[in-house]
Amino acid sequence: MKITGKIKSNNGEYLAGANVYISDSDGTPKNFNGRIIGTSTDANGNFTLDSESINNNDYIRVKYIGFDPYLKRIGDVCTGGNCNLDITLQESSQLLNEFVVEEKVKKADERKKKKIFLIASVCITIALLILYGYNTSKASK
Repeated sequence: MKITGKIKSNNGEYLAGANVYISDSDGTPKNFNGRIIGTSTDANGNFTLDSESINNNDYIRVKYIGFDPYLKRIGDVCTGGNCNLDITLQESSQLLNEFVVEEKVKKADERKKKKIFLIASVCITIALLILYGYNTSKASK
C-alpha cells in the first residue's frame, strides 16, 4: 500500500519535518520484521509511505513538536491500495502550558541566582576586609 499526503497546521501552514509512521493503535511504531515504516515531511509538508506490509488495520501516526499527535486507523481514512491524505494538526495547549510553567521556573531561578550572587559578593567583601586587617577604629579617625 502506498500512502501519500500533506501535513499542515490548523493555521494552514505546511509543516516540514513532521514525523509520519505506521503504528499500533496506541501510537507505538509498528515493527515490520525488524524495521519501522516511517518518514519525515519535506519542506512543503509532503510525505510518502510505501510498503506491501501496510494494511487497513494498521494506524498512521503523525507527530510534530507543539501540536497534538494524529492517530487514525488506515482503513478509516484510506480506500483501496493507494491513499492520499491531507492532515491538519492542532496546536497543543498542553505543550503551551508546559512552556509557560517552564518560563516561570527559569525566571524564579534567575532571581534566586541573583540573590545568591549578591550574598556571595557581600561574604567575599567581608572576608577580604578581615583578611587584610581592615580596622574600623582607624577608619573612624
